[in-house]
Amino acid sequence: MADEQSSAAGAGEQTTNNLIETQDTSVKWYDEEPGARVTREIREFYSTYTGILEDELLPHLRSIHKRAWDIRPYPCIGAWNFLPCFSTYMPAYPKVLERVKKGATFLDTGCCLGQDLRKMVANGALSTHMYGCDIADGFWELGYELFQDNDTLQAKFMLADIFDLDSSLKTLRGSVDILYLGAVLHLFSWQEQVDALVALVPLSKVGSTMFGFGVGWVNGREFETKWKNATKSMFYHDNETMQVMWQKVSKASGTKWEVKADLWKMERFFIVSQDWDWLGPDARMSLFEAMRVE
Repeated sequence: MADEQSSAAGAGEQTTNNLIETQDTSVKWYDEEPGARVTREIREFYSTYTGILEDELLPHLRSIHKRAWDIRPYPCIGAWNFLPCFSTYMPAYPKVLERVKKGATFLDTGCCLGQDLRKMVANGALSTHMYGCDIADGFWELGYELFQDNDTLQAKFMLADIFDLDSSLKTLRGSVDILYLGAVLHLFSWQEQVDALVALVPLSKVGSTMFGFGVGWVNGREFETKWKNATKSMFYHDNETMQVMWQKVSKASGTKWEVKADLWKMERFFIVSQDWDWLGPDARMSLFEAMRVE
């Protein structure tokens, strides 16, 4: 297979009618109520972590949901996907958790409300070596309200654009052991994904791990979608295109990464079909784990 985006994309570009990042709450991915998404496990996690009584939890979550939508109306916000901690779904998570418990530096890129950092703390890791960054100003402040831990969480949050080599992330250059990209890469085109990963590589060192997930496709391809008042390209991976992309990242950055990739059916991530069926029957979740070996 040629390692060019046009070959990796298989069937090429396809235009969708999904208008991403609109405040219109009639879109398919917005739900006013969490409903079945608040499982017993999620209810217990949030109630235990925050100290909020279970019968007072839902009004608290509704308030956070509405205010997060006002900050950035992403589909993941509309569909309440800040409630589950998807990093724990990843096959790499048990190894990652043990490393962080032993003092490894962890960076959550595109951290949103910081839910994955809090879950790691709840699972026994210290927050002193944890960092979160996001391009949306206001998310982690709202996260402090969601989790009621402004005085206890020691993780550091940064406003940063992952494409900007001179952003606040430069303070972490060469020091990040584990970098998590949850629902981030699929927001970008093939070349933008390569550029983003190449920009993040300097934060790593030999032995570092990058892992995460994003919307994938049965056969990886580029999509043109409506985003605000413009058209934007977004690449959805299959296992082969994920491998090809990391080969390009290795070559462009002068490093070498060993990569595992997998495609999961959406039902393994989401309880409510409304949260994904608008994407279409060929949509999958694309998982990756990349370890730097050179």
